[in-house]
Amino acid sequence: MFVRPVSRSPRHVLDTIRVVLSSLVARPVRAFRPVVVALVLSTAACADSITAPILLDPAVADRVLDAVVDARVRLAPVLENVGVRQRVIFDLQGLEDALTSRDAQRARYHTRLAANILVDYRIGLGSVAQDGPDVTAIGLALHAAAKAVGSDFDVSAFK
Repeated sequence: MFVRPVSRSPRHVLDTIRVVLSSLVARPVRAFRPVVVALVLSTAACADSITAPILLDPAVADRVLDAVVDARVRLAPVLENVGVRQRVIFDLQGLEDALTSRDAQRARYHTRLAANILVDYRIGLGSVAQDGPDVTAIGLALHAAAKAVGSDFDVSAFK
């Protein structure tokens, strides 16, 4: 195999640098395409993100806060299933904290989680468990909170 000798003259090195630079300047879009794509994607991702929590009206939050506290303190501890009880108490505490701090996004999140857990619990163990009235009462408290924070929870799921 024949290998061509490389010229190491300063003139040749300068010519090579000039050719490389001129090719980069002639095709700037192709050379920087990954950078442009990354910038566009990061800008789109940041535009969709929430910059600050949506604040609730203090009067609305205070109106449903008592129902949520009552559900957490008096109703949730009597649920028979330990796993459901702990998770519902956790989510009711999170809902209470969100209502206290007027954070609508977090309040909707905990309302939806607690409601889904209770609906599944009611469907799965509705005929066996004896805590049906307590589950329904917690569901009514969650329904009131859902109306206040603009969540899509429907109380008819407890029928």
